[in-house]
Parts: sequence; structure tokens; C-alpha cells
Amino acid sequence: MSGAAVAPSPTIKSSTSAATFLQFQVVTVDEVTAAVCILPDKCCLLDPLPTKAVVDLIAAFTAEVFNRSLSTGHVPDNFKSQDCIYHAASQEVQQ
Repeated sequence: MSGAAVAPSPTIKSSTSAATFLQFQVVTVDEVTAAVCILPDKCCLLDPLPTKAVVDLIAAFTAEVFNRSLSTGHVPDNFKSQDCIYHAASQEVQQ
């Protein structure tokens, strides 16, 4: 058998909860910036800009989305999907 291993399709399950979230602390731009700055500074061909290079551009938006989502209980639909690309970690895994 030749070629790379094919990852199985993910299983997506919906869930509902009766839990309520009545109080939260507002996320600040400085907190988002600090959280991003402790992450490893990585990039790839699909995302060539290191995160730390754009943190000043995205921190205010990210804080606003977090705060609005928590206060309204709504997350924009286009933020609920993701694409996962699986990469084999080593030749051993590919065989």
C-alpha cells in the first residue's frame, strides 16, 4: 500500500445544556494581547504571518467577540466551523 495514511472523518455531535452563565468578567484587549504573546510564534504556508505580528490588529476584535458572545449567549455562525488538516507526525505513522 503506498501513499499517505488517510485520517477518518470527524464525528460532529450537537449538544444542548440547561446551564446558565449569569456573570463573567469582561476580557480586555491587554489580556488578549498577553495571552497571544505567550503562544509559540509559528506560521505555515496557509497562514504565513506569525500571530505576534498581527496581535495588535486582532486583539481588539477578539476581545469584542468574546465579550459580546458571553453577554448575549450567541456565537456568530461563521465562527462555529473549522477545517482540520491532518499531517502525519512521522514516516512511521504514514505506514
